[in-house]
Amino acid sequence: MNIYELVGYCGKFTVPTPVYKKIMFKKEGSSHGQKFPLPECGEISPTTSKPTDPSTTETPKPTMPCSKDNDLLFLLDGSGSIGIKRFNMAKQFLAKMSTAFTKPKNNRLALIKYSYKEATRLELPLDNNFTSEAIAGKILNIVYEKGETYTGNAITIATEELISKIRERIPPVPQSILILTDGNSDDNIINPVAAAKRAGIRTFAVGIGNRITEKNLLELADNIKERVYKVTSYEELGTLLYLLIKDLCP
Repeated sequence: MNIYELVGYCGKFTVPTPVYKKIMFKKEGSSHGQKFPLPECGEISPTTSKPTDPSTTETPKPTMPCSKDNDLLFLLDGSGSIGIKRFNMAKQFLAKMSTAFTKPKNNRLALIKYSYKEATRLELPLDNNFTSEAIAGKILNIVYEKGETYTGNAITIATEELISKIRERIPPVPQSILILTDGNSDDNIINPVAAAKRAGIRTFAVGIGNRITEKNLLELADNIKERVYKVTSYEELGTLLYLLIKDLCP
């Protein structure tokens, strides 16, 4: 495996050199103690707010697959502070990441877009029968609706979706929620995260920009700092790709 595969490559994301070095050496084993040249990556191309037909959307190249049985739910922040351009960057990032968790047949992936309560919806159910390519296309086709940041409400809906479709196996199939957000929640998150924990669901938090506090991120991740990730902008999301795939694959 070459270095481009190791970090999941940056696709449409620009990877600043300092961030790249930090991520490569952030956790033991992520770089195997070796230094590699920085890949050359193009700038992210702007997209419009009009939904894209999944059948005409360029499917992201598959990333390194998670070969273990896994149930994963993405929580995508679609609140008003993000804006359509950054929202599209987040969709592109999750569409690329999704290929790692949808190629193996025993993996399942769901997605909830959230902002205010009426705009929070299950865009992709956990028990869908779509192909990996179709899932990526559906993620890219999600519509931006703005609104407030009701992350706690979204976690409750995510927990209900995972619990209602749990697979009865011994040992049980791991279940996780990945939260992608740029701001502090406008509702209570302590109780929803605790409920997810009681159900055996792991929560991971990715904070983007300087509007979200470390305290809020830790609360989203059940106060487990190893499940907290932070970048300064949406353009830097690609630097987390390999690290998140590795940590989310149980």
